[in-house]
Amino acid sequence: GIPVYVIKGNHDSYPSDVWQDFSGLPPQFAVDDGNNVILMCDVYKYETDNGDNHANKDKNYANGADYTGIDYTWLEQQLEKYKNRENIFIASHVFERGADAKLQSLISKYPNVVCFLDAHGHHAKSATTSNFAGTGKYVLNTGNYAYGGFYGGDFSCRCYNEKTVNGKLVIEGCNNPVGSDTNNCWWGYQIIETSTTGKVTTYHVTTERTYTITGQGQIAVPYSKTTEIVLK
Repeated sequence: GIPVYVIKGNHDSYPSDVWQDFSGLPPQFAVDDGNNVILMCDVYKYETDNGDNHANKDKNYANGADYTGIDYTWLEQQLEKYKNRENIFIASHVFERGADAKLQSLISKYPNVVCFLDAHGHHAKSATTSNFAGTGKYVLNTGNYAYGGFYGGDFSCRCYNEKTVNGKLVIEGCNNPVGSDTNNCWWGYQIIETSTTGKVTTYHVTTERTYTITGQGQIAVPYSKTTEIVLK
């Protein structure tokens, strides 16, 4: 099977021990696959882990968590540990956009960092930024499926509710015509491929599926993939 690794998001305001019991994984960790390493960064720490974060004392852990940012001490330790690996990918639920001198300085020391991955923006096709935080690396935002238009409003299909009716997916609240280019409620996933030549590429796949959209009827979405982006 395919291994699955998860990290906390902005609705996962769990203490570290509760999160580990729930997910079977620590809040942040490295996925070591030989030549390739994925650093999974926790940027939503609970109050008992980080004093400046609000805790949900009523134990409603899905109520929301504050963004606490990158743990630079941990990240630098991991980058140093894996500095001789061929490729490093850095992932979190979300990275703040905009210039970040501290991140620029750190990443400049480790040329084997290939790209960043996050997922907070609810859209179906990945949004790519080629010079994330001034590091010269791509950030791939792969946060499908969509219900809101985030990151500049490029993804404006507002699907506020989805449910299954008679075995069919029903999307309620889409404000765009069926089949329009901005109707980005389609499910899919991001692929990153490495090769023995050292080349690393990425593309987004939209899965074949028939959707039923409230007030607009059915639409059959075919399998498709975006043009490859060369990351390295």
